[in-house]
Amino acid sequence: MLPQAWAGLVLGPAARTQFEGFRDGPTADTFIDFNSFAAGTALSTQVSGVTFQSNINTAGNPFGPINVVVSSAGQCTIRCIVGTPFTSGSDDGRVGYQILFTTPQRRAGLLRNWLAQYSLTRFYNASGALLAEHINTVNAEFVGYIADGTDPSTDWVARIQMDGLMNDGITRQVGYSDDLFFGSAQAGSTFTPALEPGFNLIGNSLDITLDLPALFGNQDAPTALTPDIVSIWKWSAAAGRWAFYSPTLTVAGNAAYAASQNYEVLATINAGEGYWVNSIPQRTLPAQTGTEFAWNGTSFGALPSGFNLTTHSRRASSISR
Repeated sequence: MLPQAWAGLVLGPAARTQFEGFRDGPTADTFIDFNSFAAGTALSTQVSGVTFQSNINTAGNPFGPINVVVSSAGQCTIRCIVGTPFTSGSDDGRVGYQILFTTPQRRAGLLRNWLAQYSLTRFYNASGALLAEHINTVNAEFVGYIADGTDPSTDWVARIQMDGLMNDGITRQVGYSDDLFFGSAQAGSTFTPALEPGFNLIGNSLDITLDLPALFGNQDAPTALTPDIVSIWKWSAAAGRWAFYSPTLTVAGNAAYAASQNYEVLATINAGEGYWVNSIPQRTLPAQTGTEFAWNGTSFGALPSGFNLTTHSRRASSISR
């Protein structure tokens, strides 16, 4: 399984580990450390799917775009990249530069290697809208962005802009970059819920729908789980009442009991929903496989008013809005 991380802007050693997991895991994300390039290389389109451009001059104004430079300066472990040297100057980290992806990427991150409080990194989507930005909090900091949506045109990274703030109003501090990671493949995960005797609050944090009659069975069509499970419950915020399902009853019995108690008949657990399971013994449910589900501004904003039992990245919570 790939290491867990929250979507959106991610920083520091944990984020670096997350991106290494994407590189080494089933998504096989691309990793570029720039070490194969000779120092002084004018880098533009030598990396498949990526264009490197210097595009902001030392005064902070747009220019070019022209190439970036592969550097072996002290800020680089072996090789890294920096904005093209200004006229009659050197690659001293004052020129802003960007990384453009031929197709938007679900994940993108890199090491920003310069000065805390000055080096600025921005992530943009294909329409040029800003997804996130960050100013280094330490002199060498990994910064990345993981999309929490599935639309490549609006949610994914199409461009990373390396920029910088003015140091004492005199010199722009953009800095060097190294260790570029990016990828767009869907990352699958497997979750195997473990139940204790009695009521268990768990959640469906994958982008799949759990079919309760197929999973837990009933007296008309039992499964291996049927003898061990008393009931399953989900709060329906839209209806303002509980939804109920019991493997101890028949299909007709479930409908009749739910109607008598003013419950809904529970048939499915959707992605991002939390639910209760009343188990007789300690029990492990069958493994569930899918893409990790993440609530975003759009999906969260669509929740009904009142209490909603939700789960995000395998953490169930009650949310009121």
